[in-house]
Amino acid sequence: MKNTDRADNFEDLSGQFSVSYTESAEAPRKNYHIHDAYEVTLVLSDGVVLDVNDESYPVPYGSLLLFNTVDLHRIRYTGGDVYRRWVIWFKHGFLRESEQTVCGLLRCFFARGFERACLLTPPPERVAELCAAYQKIKDTANTHSYMQSELLSLVLAQFLIEVNDLYLKTHQLQGNTEDAASSAVYRAILYIGENFAKDVSRTTLARMLGMTERRLCDEFRRVTGQTTAQYILSVRIAAACAFLIRGMSVTEVCEKTGFENWSNFSRTFRHHVGMSPKQYAMHNRQI
Repeated sequence: MKNTDRADNFEDLSGQFSVSYTESAEAPRKNYHIHDAYEVTLVLSDGVVLDVNDESYPVPYGSLLLFNTVDLHRIRYTGGDVYRRWVIWFKHGFLRESEQTVCGLLRCFFARGFERACLLTPPPERVAELCAAYQKIKDTANTHSYMQSELLSLVLAQFLIEVNDLYLKTHQLQGNTEDAASSAVYRAILYIGENFAKDVSRTTLARMLGMTERRLCDEFRRVTGQTTAQYILSVRIAAACAFLIRGMSVTEVCEKTGFENWSNFSRTFRHHVGMSPKQYAMHNRQI
């Protein structure tokens, strides 16, 4: 794999929003990648396999795939027909609602810490409703009407409310996110995503948000299913995987992901990924 190819693992999407229905003979990207937007993909074919972070599993027909900005993922299509899917991606600045509301709309993207957190498989009777919702969003995006951008944001928000409601019920998560504490967790998540290479700690986050460390930890676990330390580590490991695939040296990756030293990075990486950083890089370059 050439360096120019490895750089492609970081996908910088142009614009703030996109919605599309696509059919192809294979998945559009064969490599692991991270992008700077939230993505909701509705899979309408059998034979799809998702590799995300340190998991790999088949994706049933009619499932939703939910990716945040640090989910290192790859979709493989092993079916013999055509890979059909609806895809929406958007950047958090596109949502025009209040901070507390945005926190609720993005809940399904940062609730992690359990198996198959990126997968949502609705009841079969809901698939047609989801297709109709995607089509409505696309029609709204293509219609030049009064306050069209505001209308599109509202239609997208309605779609995300329905997705989150189904997600929370499916994964048995608490649903109350429209409060100041949840809004603080959302700010903490954004801060971690932008500053994970620095000395980000529970103490730093609590001081920034004006909360006690215990309160922050309780609220963070309620919203995301993880402690602050677990979430920070998951972001750093995902970033490390992407940097290694991109072709950076282990030393460079250690420095860019906020680990104290090389030995600590190597030991932690092996524990979570199942192989050393060097082995991981060589394995994915071969792929």
